[in-house]
Amino acid sequence: MNTVIDKINAILIEEFELAPEDLRPDASIRDTLELDSLDAVDLAVLLQDHTGANVEASAFMSLETLGDIYQMVTDLLDSETE
Repeated sequence: MNTVIDKINAILIEEFELAPEDLRPDASIRDTLELDSLDAVDLAVLLQDHTGANVEASAFMSLETLGDIYQMVTDLLDSETE
């Protein structure tokens, strides 16, 4: 799972210019990371490109924390390998 977290964090640092110290599992997507619905679409596309997981941008709307994103992508990757 660490490789998933590392990939997600790398995308957030490079593409969204977020500070590495803000990338904690309990970080609020909206309040701490300040990502909005347009960012969710961009992030979904980037995650799909970098991980191969079929990430739907609409799925981000129900997520609250960065840990939720980690878990969602991990679950998607696990379900695609079954």
